[in-house]
Amino acid sequence: MEFILFINLLVGNIFLSTGLSKCFSLTAFEEAISQFTNFRNPKIIGLISRAFVVLEILCGGLLVCSFLYKVAAILVIVMLIMFSMLIVRHLNKKNESYLSLWRSARK
Repeated sequence: MEFILFINLLVGNIFLSTGLSKCFSLTAFEEAISQFTNFRNPKIIGLISRAFVVLEILCGGLLVCSFLYKVAAILVIVMLIMFSMLIVRHLNKKNESYLSLWRSARK
């Protein structure tokens, strides 16, 4: 039981602190989201960035307080999967562009 409490505190603290840091530099986070997604509408990017900041702070706080920690853990896992998929997609795009440049330079 102590191990679960330790994990809740650790993960909750990470999400709470990153959510708060994104809250103070929201424009940089919005620029990062616009680079990783195909959305070009600033209102949609603003909505997505604010929703993720609120979810990070909320889930981090719930994990630290050990209140509804199962729901918060599921939301954290979903957010991590979504961000991981966006990062992998972005890296694949970059690799494809580098490969096409390398192929054209090789010819």
